Amino acid sequence: CRWNSPYVYRAATAAWFADTESRFAPDYHTAAYGIYQARYWQMMDVAALLVQIFSPKEVFPAAFRCYRCAVELIGRENLSRKYLETDQEKAVVWQGRRNDFPLNHRMAGFWRRILKKTAERPEDFRAWFRFEYALERQMQTPVQEGLQVEDFFRACEEQLLPAEALYQRLLVGSNAAGDIGMLTAPAKFHGRGKRLLETWDWAQEVVCAAVRRIVEVEEKRGELPTPLTPAARAIERFEGAEYFCGLLAALGKEPFFRGYLYSSDTTKRAVLSRLLKRCYPAKEDSPQKLKELLAATDIGEKRLAEAAMYAPQWAGLAEQILGWPGLKKGVWFFQAHINETFSAEKETEVALYSPISPQRFNDGAFDRDWFLTAYGQLGEKRFHILYQSAKYITSGSSAHRRSQLYADAVLGKLDAGELEKEIGEKRNQEKLRCYPLIPIAGGDRREALRRYEFIQRFLKESRQFGAQRRESERKAVLTAMENLALTTGFMDVNRMTWYLESEKMKELAPFFDGVAPGTPAPGADGVLLRLSIDAEGNASLAVQKNGKTLKTLPKALNKDETVLEMKETVKELKEQKRRAVETLERAMTEQTVFQRDELEKILENPVLAPQVSALLWIPEEGGKAGFPGKNEAGLTLTDIRGELHALPADAKLRVAHPHDLIAAGEWAQAMHLLYEKKRKQPFKQVFREYYPLTEEERQERTLSRRYAGHQVQPQKTVALLRSRGWTVDYEEGLQKVFYRENLIVRMYALADWFSPADIEAPTLEEVRFFDRTTGKAEALESVPPILFSETMRDIDLAVSVAHAGGVDPEASHSTVEMRAALAKELVSLLKLSNVSFAGSHARIRGSLADYSVHLGSGVVHGEGLGMIAVLPVHSQARGRIFLPFADDDPKTAEVLSKILLFAEDKKIKDPAILDQIRG
Repeated sequence: CRWNSPYVYRAATAAWFADTESRFAPDYHTAAYGIYQARYWQMMDVAALLVQIFSPKEVFPAAFRCYRCAVELIGRENLSRKYLETDQEKAVVWQGRRNDFPLNHRMAGFWRRILKKTAERPEDFRAWFRFEYALERQMQTPVQEGLQVEDFFRACEEQLLPAEALYQRLLVGSNAAGDIGMLTAPAKFHGRGKRLLETWDWAQEVVCAAVRRIVEVEEKRGELPTPLTPAARAIERFEGAEYFCGLLAALGKEPFFRGYLYSSDTTKRAVLSRLLKRCYPAKEDSPQKLKELLAATDIGEKRLAEAAMYAPQWAGLAEQILGWPGLKKGVWFFQAHINETFSAEKETEVALYSPISPQRFNDGAFDRDWFLTAYGQLGEKRFHILYQSAKYITSGSSAHRRSQLYADAVLGKLDAGELEKEIGEKRNQEKLRCYPLIPIAGGDRREALRRYEFIQRFLKESRQFGAQRRESERKAVLTAMENLALTTGFMDVNRMTWYLESEKMKELAPFFDGVAPGTPAPGADGVLLRLSIDAEGNASLAVQKNGKTLKTLPKALNKDETVLEMKETVKELKEQKRRAVETLERAMTEQTVFQRDELEKILENPVLAPQVSALLWIPEEGGKAGFPGKNEAGLTLTDIRGELHALPADAKLRVAHPHDLIAAGEWAQAMHLLYEKKRKQPFKQVFREYYPLTEEERQERTLSRRYAGHQVQPQKTVALLRSRGWTVDYEEGLQKVFYRENLIVRMYALADWFSPADIEAPTLEEVRFFDRTTGKAEALESVPPILFSETMRDIDLAVSVAHAGGVDPEASHSTVEMRAALAKELVSLLKLSNVSFAGSHARIRGSLADYSVHLGSGVVHGEGLGMIAVLPVHSQARGRIFLPFADDDPKTAEVLSKILLFAEDKKIKDPAILDQIRG
């Protein structure tokens, strides 16, 4: 709690203040031990503790007396004098020279800090505010931890100040920029602005009036800055079509400013451009209103389109006014394909058009479908206007050239041969990324393979450079591969690589047979190196010497070129397996269709074949699910009963989802088969959690309250769901876009996902699905069952992992481990022989069915039945309900109750639960 004044190295206390400081507030930095012996700092430590020991109303009077005494000792006539003398050439300042005024000295500042904490009662606040306000007006310099804008609002509420004084602080006060920035961005600054606006219902009107005055003055200014310019540059967000039109008209024909948003440029063009970027449509703004406002100006179509590119939040209204279908889509296309940061707002808007993540866009990924749709709707002439306007969306750099370059490549305006030459000579990474986007005539696979080999050759040549450049070029190659996958129609880089490298596996044949080291080395005679791939597709390097397997590689061969090449191959094969598992799981959830010849090629790959053959596949046109294999006739499926089925040449298959197995009545049999045969799957397929619609959800029609009332940790929830394709929308909260199905799912909660919930964890409310184009709510029964189930699985995972329990789950045991320990003790105590535990689940063999209870979320699944909805009856008063357990968490009681309920399922009387069990 000690108050240390601004510290300046090679500075000394001014002569006029030295005696006062040494007598009443000796410097803690010098001779600290002696000063502490003199009891000064001991007394300060005791005084600081008074706030924690006594009530504010008891501490305030004494602290106020001490503060006034400190001011009188300094002398009111000295408040504007600096108390430090420095060597101007050698002084090193900490916290800035503007603070070395005596009111900021620890002698006064210590007590001011205590007063701010204790001036709670109206009479105490009035006394302190009047005194402090008079001092600060006399000083006319910033005071550390002095009066804040919240104090001014409270003073106006209690009629201590006229409204004019509040406006003066907001417009031209010493901290006007900080105040306006905080009030126009309520979600930022730890929610400080939000709390202020919620405390006084008239505060929003004051902020709007201040913003209105600032914008009006800046619109009419000349080139020199005005007293309101600092506040204007600090505005974070304001709304209204009248502002948009006024700013655009005030800019005239001036090009928009292209500097960084944090640029210190105060020219009229820079400030008005910044305000234009911060201006958003208000809820009441309509195309008709904006059209009428524009009619009173000389703003033309081209200028409006440029403004929409510069401030994309206006693109939707501009599209309707101009009658340019696809304008908004085109604007956000260029916004996404520049190498600059993604805000949460930009991420949400881009997610409406593309499944590509912000990081991949920044790395250079390209959404071909998005481009072709926007270009087709806009037409060449209008698209060219946006193309030319792209220069405005970067911070003074040439990053916009990426989006223009990609557009030229897809439209066939670039020559592949010339690009190859430039890439080879100049190692141009941007050109490498756009090179694969040049159309391939007739989908020629030989041309695709040629481009693939060119990209791989670029990567191989990268080895001659340093580590940093190698990493940079490796990322460029990965992006180029993704773009080649788009051009070739594979859509997924892994599937393209599997297909194009099927022949390359033959090139590795010598490595599988065994090769000798590339160069002779001492102790390496008779050494044979061999690539090995086991039954699960795991690659490894085996070393033999004179027919005997060695545990380690001889040190003399550590830098052998052949050894290094084989190690790199092993690394690539391991990475290929990891990516394959992710791709196959995504293929299951997205119901991706594979051609027969594509699967046959994959089954030739010893790394991929074990992953593919361990999964159940189902013909797209219908039929029995089975495990794929190959014989002399080609691709086959072996169903759950062991029967072999040949597939036609034009067969299309996809990875089966539990929904498919339920529809075929084979889910329980598939589970039994995997248990019986001890077959290990690369990811959860057959034993995947399945979430069908409940009767309550059918009755609600357009919303699900399945997880209503659950409290979650916001930062963990956002991080987890973002990793699964969700984004955070400024207005709507967490959402996920499904492009093929044209749906958006939104999860609503009493939360501000943009800032930490310091006081109370957010409570989940409902889940809704919307049409991506119309925005209308969709009936849950019209949502594809697999999509619905996977959405609920995401939310269930968030509830399990980020649940806000009464104790910190990471303090000792994890929540799941703790509940498992408690449940085992309870089961043992009650002598329940039909309950066992596996990982994070309790397995129950009931009389009516077999069940699984997740120890984290408490979600119950019946084997072959899907999720069984059981509504818990408990409050969210975390840590307040007494439980005779180590884990003081009401969720624990819920989990244990469900285990006991289903362990004795023959005693269940609830018809809703029985209906779900009996199907």
